[in-house]
Amino acid sequence: WLKIAGIAAMGIIASLGFFNYRLQQKLAKTESDLSYYQLQAELSQTQQELSRYEETLSVLKQPNNRLLTLKSITPDISSSGSLVIAPNSEAAILTLKNLPDLPSNKVYRLWAFVDGKKVKCAKFNPDSQGKVLQKIPLHKWGSTTEVFVTVEPKEGFELPVGETVMKGSRAI
Repeated sequence: WLKIAGIAAMGIIASLGFFNYRLQQKLAKTESDLSYYQLQAELSQTQQELSRYEETLSVLKQPNNRLLTLKSITPDISSSGSLVIAPNSEAAILTLKNLPDLPSNKVYRLWAFVDGKKVKCAKFNPDSQGKVLQKIPLHKWGSTTEVFVTVEPKEGFELPVGETVMKGSRAI
């Protein structure tokens, strides 16, 4: 009986060893597949970002572009940036840096002065580093030489109601 029990135990050990080997192979394949899908997702995100930068570059290369520089009007915040108005592309490119994060119920809004009136241009939020890169269509405000940024409620109004945090004008 001892020999039979030993042979049975060796069979069970061999089966468990084989089962363990198969599980290790399956785990390695699953990890490999997971890495592949994560890389695919990262690649897709990087391609989208690259496409956005290429589109921005093509707008910036247009002739007759005008540059407006923006600066924070709050002394303790060092936000700055630019707005490039590209009339030939019927778009503008807004780039800002060092913008403070806002509560979830607030957004930044860009406004332009056109013929003495305030015109709504775009709403935006900075990324985690406080940066903004946004293409904005020109709608009735492409001739402006002065813009400003306010902090507004998420649901917008036709005129600014929030605090002005940045101002910009045509660079000389």
